[in-house]
Amino acid sequence: MSDEEDKEPQPSDFKIFVNNRDSYVGSAVTAYLTKKGFVVYGNGKNENLVNIKDLNVDDKEQVKTILSENMLVFDMTEETESTKFALDFIANATLNREINLVIFSPLLCWGGRSLKNPEEEEEKKEDEPEDKPEETEEKHEEEEETEKEPFTPVNEEDYLKRIPHELVKEQYILESRAIQLGHELERLKVTIFGVGLLYGRGENILNPFFRALWEGKMNEFPVTKSHISCIHVMNLGVAISKLLLEPPEEDSDDPKAKLLPKYHILGEENCPTFKAIGKAFSKVLANGKVREFNEDIPELHKGILNTELAAESTFLGESEDIVCQAGIIESAAKVVDEFRSKYGLTPLKVLVIGPPGSGYPEVCHKISERMKLPFIDPLELVGAATKEQGEFGDEIRGMMEENEGAINDEIICKVAHRRMAARDCRNYGWAISGFADTFAKAGEIFDHGEEEEASPHFEHIPTHVVVLTADDKVLEKHQAVNSDDSESFKKALRKYRKANEAEEDVFKFFDDRSISSIIVPAFHPNNLDEIFKFLGEPHFFGRPQEEIDAEIAEAERIEKEKKEVEAKAKEEQLVSEERNWENGEAIHDIAVKRMEEEDNKFLGEKSALLQKYLDDEVMQHVLAGIVQVCKDMPEDPVDALAEFLFAENRRMKH
Repeated sequence: MSDEEDKEPQPSDFKIFVNNRDSYVGSAVTAYLTKKGFVVYGNGKNENLVNIKDLNVDDKEQVKTILSENMLVFDMTEETESTKFALDFIANATLNREINLVIFSPLLCWGGRSLKNPEEEEEKKEDEPEDKPEETEEKHEEEEETEKEPFTPVNEEDYLKRIPHELVKEQYILESRAIQLGHELERLKVTIFGVGLLYGRGENILNPFFRALWEGKMNEFPVTKSHISCIHVMNLGVAISKLLLEPPEEDSDDPKAKLLPKYHILGEENCPTFKAIGKAFSKVLANGKVREFNEDIPELHKGILNTELAAESTFLGESEDIVCQAGIIESAAKVVDEFRSKYGLTPLKVLVIGPPGSGYPEVCHKISERMKLPFIDPLELVGAATKEQGEFGDEIRGMMEENEGAINDEIICKVAHRRMAARDCRNYGWAISGFADTFAKAGEIFDHGEEEEASPHFEHIPTHVVVLTADDKVLEKHQAVNSDDSESFKKALRKYRKANEAEEDVFKFFDDRSISSIIVPAFHPNNLDEIFKFLGEPHFFGRPQEEIDAEIAEAERIEKEKKEVEAKAKEEQLVSEERNWENGEAIHDIAVKRMEEEDNKFLGEKSALLQKYLDDEVMQHVLAGIVQVCKDMPEDPVDALAEFLFAENRRMKH
């Protein structure tokens, strides 16, 4: 056996065609395969390859392009037209080499049952006693979920028994046709992957729920009680990679296996209820509460969420590349962070610090207003907590009594951390001033709870630090204007300087942790401009960055074409004029037109200069004189205006 035959296949050996690379599934598959080193082609907004639906079978170049790939990947979870055209094309094409055809199809093709109408469930609830305490109700819900076993999970061996859901009959027919083609064409290998709820990478089905919760338009996650097979959308790329590099072995001794097509279910080990999934996401994005599902979304999406369909999946095994190996519930925080990252919604957490008297509270307020962030004042929070009824208020009052009424760092940390964990701070971020102005205090606050620090949504650590600086003399001068207690101020300033001496300064703390920071002069007139430039634009729900980039690229293309058309028109005009000159025709008209253009250009420039001169040198004094005349109302206003202008002239000369 030759060395080439012994050599294991590498990703770069394979060329893969991914249909509609801009779609939710297509973009995820492309991203994973490209990262692993596969050669990926496809069609989309920024791709040159022809869309499969526009493919001309008589065009040999187009046909050659498509059939030169090792694998063709199509997705039927959102639309079926492309797959239908692809099957027609393959059925009529001549295959000169072996080609793998992979189709992602909704797991609803395996059937499942829709749960009862929410109204029936509501009537059932009304018959139950309402005087249960809240804790008992929550416990009852947990017990109910534990006791309720999922529908008997479907598996790949049940393929011949399946009856499709009414929403996916077209996908079911296309699956059967693809499998039939695989039997008829020797060089065509067909693999179908059944998928349930796809999640991650900014979401698809769950996107409207995530968005509404982030924007505060929804307070509870809408859920059903159905068990759902879930998989992170990036794992579809993992499945394709495994299919090419580690193809499953066929059991030649099992006669039943020969009858079954290459159909694999992709899903996680557990099939939780959508209610449990909703609770997990609600805890990260909102308040942890859920409600009955009654949303107006596409029928196919509604069917996936409302259909009881648990499934067993073994194809992916224990691959190290699997994203969210712990499952959708345990990975809820990571999934939400993917959503925030996709739409530029990463919480902006800003800490503003500086020496006493540097004005950091005022700067922090302005940052809060500009960036639309909750402003956190630790001292105000302590005051509010001491008046609060309940366990937390009792705890803070007890700590104050132990400390003889003084507010120490432990109390400030406790109330501030609690505020940072609130819904608005988790989703949008926060702006806080003077919270950690020394190395020791920063360590006490931000190194607290190291086991949580690895969490992608850890609330306590700032993303940006603004440090205000000023000389002691400048600070003392500003303080003297605003307060008479100069001795207390000088004492606080000395304490701050001493705490930030040598290497043990607060700046080193943030530098060591790679937290973005900026140092700006406290009283410089342009310091806010520098700070806002450092922080960037306010975060709000917008389109994904790739869509914006594509739109910018399209606008640049249109502008380029426009300039090319204008340049061509100008060139044609010059050629026409030269021809007219050579022929001695319309010489006078052309000369007059050019002279008029030059005159208009000259007059326009002069007019602009005169306008600027009037605005800068004349009108401001005339207007000031008119205002003064209106105030004084003299008998001779013209004379009074002249006197004002003469006086203004003398003042300016001196």
